[in-house]
Amino acid sequence: MDFTQHSVLRNAHRVRITALDFSLDGKTIASGDANGCVVLWDSETGREKGQTLIDAFEGEADAITSLAFDNQDHNALFVGCSSGRAFYQETTKGTSNEISMDALGAPIDGMAVGRCSRIAALALGVEVHILRPLLPGGWKSTANFRAPPTNDEEDLAVARGLHFCSYDSALIVSFLKQGIMCWSVETCQQIWAIHPPHAGALIGSSQLSPLGDMIATTNLSNGIDVYSTGTRSWMKSMPLDLDPARNKPLGIAFVKEGAGLLCGAHHGEVQIWDVKNGPVTQTLVHDDTLISVLAARVRGTDEFIATANDKTIIVWKMKDYHTVRRKVTAAWKKVKMQTSGRMPPDNQLAVWVLVLLVLLPQGALGTFFSIIVNFLLNLWTLRLVPFLYASKERPSQFVEDELDLQFKDASWGIGKEIEISPQLARSQSPSLSVETSTPSNPRGHWGTIAAKNEELIEKTLAVG
Repeated sequence: MDFTQHSVLRNAHRVRITALDFSLDGKTIASGDANGCVVLWDSETGREKGQTLIDAFEGEADAITSLAFDNQDHNALFVGCSSGRAFYQETTKGTSNEISMDALGAPIDGMAVGRCSRIAALALGVEVHILRPLLPGGWKSTANFRAPPTNDEEDLAVARGLHFCSYDSALIVSFLKQGIMCWSVETCQQIWAIHPPHAGALIGSSQLSPLGDMIATTNLSNGIDVYSTGTRSWMKSMPLDLDPARNKPLGIAFVKEGAGLLCGAHHGEVQIWDVKNGPVTQTLVHDDTLISVLAARVRGTDEFIATANDKTIIVWKMKDYHTVRRKVTAAWKKVKMQTSGRMPPDNQLAVWVLVLLVLLPQGALGTFFSIIVNFLLNLWTLRLVPFLYASKERPSQFVEDELDLQFKDASWGIGKEIEISPQLARSQSPSLSVETSTPSNPRGHWGTIAAKNEELIEKTLAVG
């Protein structure tokens, strides 16, 4: 199944488009240009919904370098500029508040917004700033960090891409020369790092897969590199036809639930790669021009791609790709990843029952079961279907000793329960509430602990 051209968005930008993003629900596209103009579009109809102009900086136009929708408010948008200024725009209110930061002077090359909490991050030259809300519409930089300096005379520790993970408790940052690093949001300490396999390869942009198990980067030397975040290692490379005369960073995005990889092009031929097997599965043909800005998002059962072709935007659509059957596949992969492949047999049986229901012949009965399965999968995502998770085996997230606890502390998020022995819980903090085993607890003698507030979790176990 391929993407087809859906619409062309034009007549709003007078200069080259420099940034694109979809809202989380996929209904709105935001585009920014070199003159500081931000335009909102309806992704389905292609109609313009409104535009704003960022004030000039020191008498010159402040180019838009990055855009990121607020995942908690689909009508709000983070805007990064070439001057280093950043704004939080509430489109329905028509307001644009500048984000308070202590540094300026470098372009904002990347932005990320949390999905589980009110948090954002931006890449300001060699610094990465963590943003948190102060008042409605107001945001401020509350912490910042930078990669260790290089041995070169020229400092190339510039942050290029930002991606929240582990329930927004960690931030993966791709740097121009120093590879990929994961940092704790609360402590601003480095957790792990991945170094590119190519000597001297400079990272242009990066994208985290939907499941968070892979990160893909474009480099300025030979093309695309894909890394595993689980093993912290390089997986494969995909060559690109790069033109030295147009050697600018190319945008990259995962599509088809992480099975495909979309990448920009120097001569208009935007390619979609098969991540698992490697070959190009489709080419989106444009004019012979630089396509460096792109974005992708799912809307309902359809998936959209937006590519910036100079002053216009081409929207591509793949209809009815994200069906119930594919939701089962995605949910199955997610559970396997969460349990490190050690899924209890009773869980596997429950999942395959749902799969068989989806595979029933179409018709009244098949449609009815599809609706039921879709409803159960939505509940499953919210962890409201206990029989899918019930198990008499030892929990996969059990923390056995202090050393293992420290490892979990570095990689998990905040605010989620874990399985732990009551003895260890009391030894760590007497203030933790411990639920001992009862006849109604099918997990045997393993207990469940939960801190009374987020601050206590952060100071003691800091687990997610």
